[in-house]
Amino acid sequence: MKVKLFPMLLFLNTFLYGVLGYFKIDFYNGVFSFLTIPIISLFYITQKQGKGLNYVYLISLLVLTLADFVDSVIRVELFSLPLFGIGLYLYAFLVISKVNHLKVSTIIKVSFPFLLLYLVPSIYFYKYFEELEIPLLIHNSGLGFFVFTVFIKIVNENSIKSNIYLFLSGTILFTTVLLRAYVMFISYSSFINSFIIIPGFSIANYCMSKYILKIKYH
Repeated sequence: MKVKLFPMLLFLNTFLYGVLGYFKIDFYNGVFSFLTIPIISLFYITQKQGKGLNYVYLISLLVLTLADFVDSVIRVELFSLPLFGIGLYLYAFLVISKVNHLKVSTIIKVSFPFLLLYLVPSIYFYKYFEELEIPLLIHNSGLGFFVFTVFIKIVNENSIKSNIYLFLSGTILFTTVLLRAYVMFISYSSFINSFIIIPGFSIANYCMSKYILKIKYH
């Protein structure tokens, strides 16, 4: 029962979060946004049965929960953006710490396409964030470092299959952030925000929890 309970709660929470956001019911929308990471945290803890918990991962979830609260309830991007960045730096640390025998060729293979993929949208959207330059730098560098480590691990091991949850987490999160920037500054779409971006955030973090559960940390 515990296996299905929290994924079902996450699905329900994400659905309600999206629907309430679509109909602009702001107060309850903020509440459901705040619950996303705590539900994933409980899923992780119950799966581990309280034993052998990865405390770096738990700290990252705590930081992301705080970021969600500041962003959705208090609505202060000056603080929420750096908190999201710190949470993603911790995600990146968890990934890179499990990269064994890192090859120079792997870094070369990943670096150029990653920089192209990362820098082009960052430069394009920079003009919209001039008032939040430092918070945005922390957020974007955290996101970039996380995605970079995801592809470093996959290319180094030459296997997406064994890292499928990690691959999904990194790519969905990166796509979600790009879409959020697009709807905020280029062309707002309540549908995209409520039914693509919000579920994307939940799925990306859920996939990360599945990856952490699969990998053994000592």
